[in-house]
Amino acid sequence: MSDRAPTTCDAAYLVAQTVDNMSSPLEKGVELFHRDCVQRLAIQYGGDTGVYCGFEHCVEKLRTLGFLAPEESIVPIPINRAIFPKLNTLTEMILTIRKAKELGWKKLVIVAPAFHQLRSFITAVTVAIREYPELSLYNCPGTPLPWHEHVVHSQGIVRGFRTNIFRGEIERIAAYQAVGTPYPLLPNKAVLEYLEKRD
Repeated sequence: MSDRAPTTCDAAYLVAQTVDNMSSPLEKGVELFHRDCVQRLAIQYGGDTGVYCGFEHCVEKLRTLGFLAPEESIVPIPINRAIFPKLNTLTEMILTIRKAKELGWKKLVIVAPAFHQLRSFITAVTVAIREYPELSLYNCPGTPLPWHEHVVHSQGIVRGFRTNIFRGEIERIAAYQAVGTPYPLLPNKAVLEYLEKRD
């Protein structure tokens, strides 16, 4: 499920996670930047509710990982709670794709931990087709995390081993394809068709 993204993409969006899981997209983001695969890293801003680790935590962690690029290489993606009071992967992707459109990005890499990557990417494709079909999205799982580690995920509600959380993610994809808010996710076939058209 990992793309070989072309160089150089406009940005990598590092999907928001709890503290237990955020190291995965952050580490991969630094790797992509240092390999000149992306020009900048984009991170959610304003979603630190005590569950998600937040923008400042991510920037600090990037610096400890050796990310010494200029400040403008880190792009905040503001979370607008007036539009979306409830933060979830879909509302996060809507705001990310809208920001990409506003900034004129053409190629965006979506990075999340392996267990959350599939739903994150399907969600991003769903939004892009509706709101910014000219955007090319690329799928890149974060660095590996131990599958049998007990962690907190999904707004602090889901807790368990990452193996069990992955099963839940597959169930969520099917549920959100049937009924999603503010709109349902694309069926799997449409996502595959997007990849064929993109390439």
